[in-house]
Amino acid sequence: MLDALEKALVPELTAPVSVAVRSFAASVARGMPAPPLGVLFYGSMLRKADPDGILDFYVVTETGRDVPGGAAIRVANCLLPPNVFYSEHRYEGQVYRAKIAVLSRKQFMARTGPRSTDTTLWARFCQPVRLVWVRDVDAADYVLNLIARCVTTAAFWAGALAVPGPGQPAVAYWDGLFARTYGSELRVESSARSKRLIEGAEEHFAQILPLAWHRAGLGFTYKDTHYALSLSER
Repeated sequence: MLDALEKALVPELTAPVSVAVRSFAASVARGMPAPPLGVLFYGSMLRKADPDGILDFYVVTETGRDVPGGAAIRVANCLLPPNVFYSEHRYEGQVYRAKIAVLSRKQFMARTGPRSTDTTLWARFCQPVRLVWVRDVDAADYVLNLIARCVTTAAFWAGALAVPGPGQPAVAYWDGLFARTYGSELRVESSARSKRLIEGAEEHFAQILPLAWHRAGLGFTYKDTHYALSLSER
């Protein structure tokens, strides 16, 4: 049975994308050694299509043995995941390009819990994302749980890192989180980058914050559009 956060994420994960993107994702899935659980589409091209841009796909495999390539590549994926590949796909006469990251379900799960210091997954997948190819119903449920796990961990840290006080709007928590996670990844983008990640998706972030805090068992108050974690829970 889905919890409130998972129910809120279903329409987003299943929202329509272009036929070309779905065709590309299906091609990626077919090229794997074994059918993966799913292919996620995220990033700047999801936020704003660009004919010259590069799509971002994340493939969740059943096991580490399902990573494409030889034994050395699979070992590399175990030691320093994820493996990242470049691929092209032609659809109706146009060539599309993509960056494809691959992780096993076990690796994804291990890197998205609240104790994980790897921000590259949970800070990425608390943002809008689409499940553009999925193996079956059970796989869809599992990937949904992974995304909800990312959102819950990200929301936990958004609250934990916020300055204590009377509270602030939901988007302010996310803005603060993204500014810190980009800094920890030593990215070159300016501090305005965190605001651009939120721009146009304010409703998404406002909706998921209290649902994720509730899922994490955190107490909070809400007044005049401002949220504050209860001190006894912090």
